[in-house]
Amino acid sequence: MDTATDEDRWVVPTRWWGTALPIRGLGPAPRERVSADAAARAARTYDDATEFVATALDNPDSDPALVTHGRAALTGAPNVLGHAVIATLVCATSDFPATGDLLDLWVTRFGVAGAAQLVASMTQLGVARSTPSDGRPAYEGPPAIGAVAPDLIQGPIVTTRCRGGQVEGFRPWDPHIRLRRLVAALPDDDYTALVEAFAQLRGRSRAVDAMIVYLLPSRQEWVDAAIAAIPPRNHWGDLDGYRQALFGSITTMDQLDALIDASIDAGHDRGHLIWMIGTGKAVLPSLVCHLGPACAPLLAEIADGNVSAANRYKIYDYLSHMPTDKAFALLLDRLGRKNVERSVLAAADRFPRRALRLFTERGLQRLRDDHVRTHPELSPETSDTVVPADVPAGRVPALLASPPWVGYRRPKPVTVSVESSPTPVCTRWRAGERQRWTQTAPRYPIGPGSGWRAHIEADLRHPRGLRVETFSQAPVEMIRPYLHGAQPGFVWRALPDLQRILGRFDTEAIGYVLAAVRSKPVGHIEALLPVEGGEIAALMATWCTRRTTRAAAQQWLERHAPTAAHDLIPAAVGTPGPPRAAAETALLYLHSIGWGDTVRSAAAGYGREAAEVIDTLLTTDPVLRLPARMPALPSWLRPELLPALHARGGDDALPLDAVTNLCLMAALCQPDVVYAGIEQVIGELDAPTLAQWARAVFEQWRHAGYPAAQGWILTLQALVGDDDTVTMLSPLIRSWPGQSAHKRAIAGLDALAQIGTDTALLHLHAISEKLKFPALKTAAQDKIEQIAVDLGLTTDQLGDRLVPTFDLDTPDALHLNYGPRSFTFDFDEHLRPILYDATGRVRKTLPKPAAVDDPDLAPTAYARFTALRKNLKPVAGDQIARLEQAMVTRRRWTTIEFTDFFVDHPLLIHLVRRLVWGIYTPTGEQLRAAFRISDDDTFLDLDDIVVSAGDEEVIGLVHPCELGATLTAWRTRFEIAQPFEQLHRTVHQATGPDRTDLRLTRFERLHVPAAALIGLERNGWVREEPADAGMQISTSRTLPSGTVTVSFSPGISVGAPTMFPDQYLVDISVNPRPLGHWHRVDTSETLRDLTDLATTHTPATT
Repeated sequence: MDTATDEDRWVVPTRWWGTALPIRGLGPAPRERVSADAAARAARTYDDATEFVATALDNPDSDPALVTHGRAALTGAPNVLGHAVIATLVCATSDFPATGDLLDLWVTRFGVAGAAQLVASMTQLGVARSTPSDGRPAYEGPPAIGAVAPDLIQGPIVTTRCRGGQVEGFRPWDPHIRLRRLVAALPDDDYTALVEAFAQLRGRSRAVDAMIVYLLPSRQEWVDAAIAAIPPRNHWGDLDGYRQALFGSITTMDQLDALIDASIDAGHDRGHLIWMIGTGKAVLPSLVCHLGPACAPLLAEIADGNVSAANRYKIYDYLSHMPTDKAFALLLDRLGRKNVERSVLAAADRFPRRALRLFTERGLQRLRDDHVRTHPELSPETSDTVVPADVPAGRVPALLASPPWVGYRRPKPVTVSVESSPTPVCTRWRAGERQRWTQTAPRYPIGPGSGWRAHIEADLRHPRGLRVETFSQAPVEMIRPYLHGAQPGFVWRALPDLQRILGRFDTEAIGYVLAAVRSKPVGHIEALLPVEGGEIAALMATWCTRRTTRAAAQQWLERHAPTAAHDLIPAAVGTPGPPRAAAETALLYLHSIGWGDTVRSAAAGYGREAAEVIDTLLTTDPVLRLPARMPALPSWLRPELLPALHARGGDDALPLDAVTNLCLMAALCQPDVVYAGIEQVIGELDAPTLAQWARAVFEQWRHAGYPAAQGWILTLQALVGDDDTVTMLSPLIRSWPGQSAHKRAIAGLDALAQIGTDTALLHLHAISEKLKFPALKTAAQDKIEQIAVDLGLTTDQLGDRLVPTFDLDTPDALHLNYGPRSFTFDFDEHLRPILYDATGRVRKTLPKPAAVDDPDLAPTAYARFTALRKNLKPVAGDQIARLEQAMVTRRRWTTIEFTDFFVDHPLLIHLVRRLVWGIYTPTGEQLRAAFRISDDDTFLDLDDIVVSAGDEEVIGLVHPCELGATLTAWRTRFEIAQPFEQLHRTVHQATGPDRTDLRLTRFERLHVPAAALIGLERNGWVREEPADAGMQISTSRTLPSGTVTVSFSPGISVGAPTMFPDQYLVDISVNPRPLGHWHRVDTSETLRDLTDLATTHTPATT
């Protein structure tokens, strides 16, 4: 076959015809079935509508002629219009699924041709309502049947004597598409008869004509007439459905141009028209199948418009199949957009010579080089760019040389029928646990001003009934009568309340809590931790198979291992299916954490056969735990383009087959369930080259637009990544939520946590401290907290250990040696490097190496300083903010911690020396001595006298309000720029009502910019979770003494924070005690923030 010629041949992929609107004679004959069950359901719908139909036919406001036809149809007469009248009335009583069933009934009763005539006739009909005589609203009046005016496709029903109602217009949906497919597949004689019948119907109504054209597009002269007769826009609608039908029925570019021109002449702008084409039901595949590559420019225009991501990708896929330079060029024009490169690669595989030529013409070197490597048949023409084949393989890991899925057949599962004896559902509290749960702080405290009884009654009147928060907080004896049989209406972030409910009511609340967790398992399963029983074990086994609930379910299994094993054995040896698979997964988890003997003992209790099945389950090589169907690698993943992989201690590259098998092993992994085979293989490969290889896999995924099906690529980074992987991932993770990729960002956080190096934890900690996307920031905080717990630390203590040194602890770290020239640098109060030449003169920039400089030393020094400036900036800001927060929250360190993590830290010492520190009593509350740190790291007081801190004392950053009368002296003595306001920080004291009241009314009833409220987040304020419509109407700050909350109106929209730029301060309250009882530091910081907020007050705009 001539390859060049084949690259110019257009063939519609067979699968596309199934999604396109069929035209008889184009493509394979469509196949469509009629369902007897659906017809039976529709017959019941007819029966249910009997009274409605009779009322409409008896209504004097109905069109008399249509009533006559309808009554004739009820007698069984072959009256098409009459049956259309009855069908229209029946449709008015049913929802869309039932209406879809009606088509099956019509085809069953009248045949395909009869159903087509019926549907065409229905298009002009509609149901109106007579105005009730008793004053009820019009929509409750009796139905009346009528029709649209003959010259309209849609509009008011004019042939009834009542007002209201209209024919909504021509808008084909699934039943119409099914009917068109049935019509296209009619035998020749039936098809000819239908054409003749439609010819008789045509001309009676434009609405009927529109449906005829849609159902019978093979009569292209009728399509042409419909295009020429497109009506203008009017207040009854834009007739988008009508135009969509025409776009799905044309077969030539002339018709396409005429249809677009006629639509624009009728008053439609092109932008709306393009949007309509891109969103129409089955329109896109119809255009492609019916017009072919000639429609490529229109497809690209649609992709550039406002269409869904799914449709945009479909368009790119369509273009990648078209054998023309134009279609390929349209893809290349859009390189850089999501999913385009994967389509370009697919097109390059289909048309390799065209791809090579166009890549070369456009100077796309990376794509060109990769292309010739994957298509060696091009080498005679491109011998200078073909990459040589890999060297012969060295030591190939056995699992890569002979993967377990090759030739493996999963043994047939053995089934054992056993009598189950499930554990009764009950609570098993740990010591003190119930009391702690009872005292858990509710997420949304309720303080009903009208009393709890009124609050409960108000809840009962609500459609959702009593809220979870009400059961959680109302007096026990008052709310207990409502608990039995209650169903939770709306469960959202309710874990604290569910814990309180179970703690307060114990076994009485199990049913309620269980129903709440069933309705929304994610984030709530922990509420069932004290509850055991067979029903709970089965649920936990199922949840153990889902990524979003696995961790919590595993926590429950570990807590209740003996009874869980007993309860899960019957399902694990029973009939194959989801329950058995879930039980097996749960028992394997218990086995993996050391409960294997318990599982075996539980199985033995059910008999020898059950014990043998479970023993086989536990002893099967985990490498052989494979899915029923192996995943396929995506077309855009090119193993041959990846960097060479080496076995540990070897120099030879692994062969391509082994690399492909490694990719398949990675594809078997889930974020928290790693395929055992890849864990074995990782240990046999060279770690640095493996990490580099994995990053290259990630790059291919990125260029392909991050297809969700290949999310395992992030899991691969977690398994083999290094610090370079972290540097690659961190900025992407920060940006993904803004690209509607929150789940991908969460998976990226998982990867950072699993990589687990100091660099990875540093980036994870930075994300948890400072990120503009709250959900991702919270997720990072959760991971940092878990890592800290695992290490026996607090998150703050972990943060102390994650500050990078940037190799500043090496000799001559602040010296830059160019050979003949040298430079030094220091840091200012913001940790910005200050550069000096050999004479001590400050330089703005470090000069690039010159010819006179040492060729080895100078480039190395220049690169080191350049990298330091780049990497230091985000770290500096984070550390300064962390130190300021430590001062505000009165954090304390032991003398040893302070010395190890601050005084001896080569970077932080440059901040530490610019701040005033204090030695505090062991409780951390009383300042004993303030000091600064000299250049030789000595602790000096205000009079430069050395102070020492004992082992029992603690150290912290001094807040200026703690210095009292010495504050002025410290300001005078310590004349040095500070990284944040410390000595010159404004000090506030609570006076008057501020000291005694829980509301700070002097700050209320002010109008402030929304930006000022958002800016409070820099000081540790947190806006509430979004409420209805994504609005936030309060922000709060929690300090050691209590919480201050600012409520405002109309609120901040999460999606558009500046939608309401002016905010009114409604309420400002402190809890649990007035400021007069707060620590002076907390009081000062609270009043400082509120005073700054008040200074932004602007008069209300009218």
